[in-house]
Amino acid sequence: MQPLVDQPRGGVWVVDFQDEFSQREHVVARRVLVTGHVQGVGFRRFVQMKALAMGVRGFVRNVGLESVEALLVGKPSAVEALCGLIEQGPPWARVERFECREVPLEAVGEQEGFRVLPTVGEGE
Repeated sequence: MQPLVDQPRGGVWVVDFQDEFSQREHVVARRVLVTGHVQGVGFRRFVQMKALAMGVRGFVRNVGLESVEALLVGKPSAVEALCGLIEQGPPWARVERFECREVPLEAVGEQEGFRVLPTVGEGE
C-alpha cells in the first residue's frame, strides 16, 4: 500500500491512500497513551511513519507536557504490531507508561491517512 501524496491541510499533515482499506474490511480501533520522555524527540513523526508503513490510519498528538496520544485504525495484526512499536518507542525516547485500549469503530468515524494533530492540554 503506497501513499499518494503527503499534503498539508490546515497545518496538519495528511497522507491519502488508494487501496482496499476503504472497502470496509475487518478493522479495529485502539487508543494509545504513552507517558515519559516522549515529547521533543520526534515521537509523533516516528508513530506516523510506522503507521503509514503498516497501512494504519488515525492520528497522533501531544497531550499536556509529558504524554502522546494516538488513535490507530486498521487490520488487527497491523494495529497490534504498531502498538508494540509505540510501547518500545524510538531509541531517543523513554516510555515510562503505556496504555492501549480498544475503541468502538462507531466512535472513531472515518479516518483518512495518518495525521499529526496539534497539541492538546490535559483532559481535553
